[in-house]
Amino acid sequence: MAISRGSSSTTNNNWGGGCPSTYAILRSIAYAPALIVASYTLYLISALFLPRDDVDDGVFASFAPKKRRPWSSSNSAVLSMATNMNLDQYRTFVGSLRSTGYNGHIILGISPDAPSDVVEYLESEKVTIHRYYKADKCTYDGYVGNEGKPIDMNNPPSRHAWQCSKEYPDYKMTHGRFVLYKDWLMECSECTDGIMLTDARDAYFQADPFRAAVRLGMQHPILVFEEVTGTGLDNTHWLTDFPVQNCRKYTLGKTPMLCSGSTMGSREGILEYLTVMREEFDYWKTREECRIDIIGDDQSIHNYLYYTGRFKNARAIPHRTGPIHVVGYTAARIYENVTKEVEELANGWTSKDYYVKDAAHWQKWLPEEFGLIDQRTGLIVNLDGLPSAQVHQFDRFNDLSVGWFRKMEEIGWLYNRDQ
Repeated sequence: MAISRGSSSTTNNNWGGGCPSTYAILRSIAYAPALIVASYTLYLISALFLPRDDVDDGVFASFAPKKRRPWSSSNSAVLSMATNMNLDQYRTFVGSLRSTGYNGHIILGISPDAPSDVVEYLESEKVTIHRYYKADKCTYDGYVGNEGKPIDMNNPPSRHAWQCSKEYPDYKMTHGRFVLYKDWLMECSECTDGIMLTDARDAYFQADPFRAAVRLGMQHPILVFEEVTGTGLDNTHWLTDFPVQNCRKYTLGKTPMLCSGSTMGSREGILEYLTVMREEFDYWKTREECRIDIIGDDQSIHNYLYYTGRFKNARAIPHRTGPIHVVGYTAARIYENVTKEVEELANGWTSKDYYVKDAAHWQKWLPEEFGLIDQRTGLIVNLDGLPSAQVHQFDRFNDLSVGWFRKMEEIGWLYNRDQ
């Protein structure tokens, strides 16, 4: 039987079965380079011009472009539950951030009866305001106190005024703020790039945190931050150990303590983070052994979820190496030592601006040997010597930095503009 070119009763021109003809093989070889070039061209276009988070580059991983589109501050957002703060506190938080040149979104939850001067200031700084209304009655009664008895959360015995939001009365506020953050972020269609969730009362800024993240190569979906360098504070601490063991029967052990008060990431990453946090809140609030009367169990949950791999694509940033510097543990130790020295000195000594020896050099509010500040500016620095973009838990210094803050506000946070 004659066999025509490219066809056969015993062979096929495709890879579906039998053996390919010589012509089919040659034709496939001829087309292969063009197909590879076309595929890689499309890949390059998508990699260069479309936003990317951490992705698996597959077969092209070895020669794929490593740069992703930098976060734009104008499309980024800082979110915080910032109720019951006075004007000076808002000026410290918002004013220090705007002074860095940050022109993105600031989204704050404030008290419904906030004074007019506070509202006027926030509006002048282009802050998006959400009024936080408390529920008439919370529906999460039953949290177990130290004596093992259920607590009426509307009349709590502890010094902390438990409360919940009108929108979500079944979440105590330390949990409910995360639920509200997701609502606020979903409402902001322009918040497409970097996102920061942070406390406001005990935080201020020295540089644009999103530009800092780009400079440090930390544009990850979820960034969580260690509270200390080396030993000193880990998850054997009661704040995380007791609640997690009690609820989840899980021991975190000597893993680095992560701060739940400041978290960063991409829009998609933070939305995922907030979804997972709420899922865990729902687990805790429906089980008696998890309904614990402490303020900080959001940090217990934050650490539990990270160390059990529940946060996708999350990176733990070593202390003093990222855009957020949680200074609280170090600050508290410094202040403790100062109070001991003041007690020994007596004779009218106080801890206020304790280390400032010359008012003309107010920038030197901590000794150089501590290695914590730039002696020329007083800005708190990371391990690389550059200013930390955000300083969190600065209140643990107590009054050691009162004069420095006063001068910085007088000069409009001038040193922030050099970063």
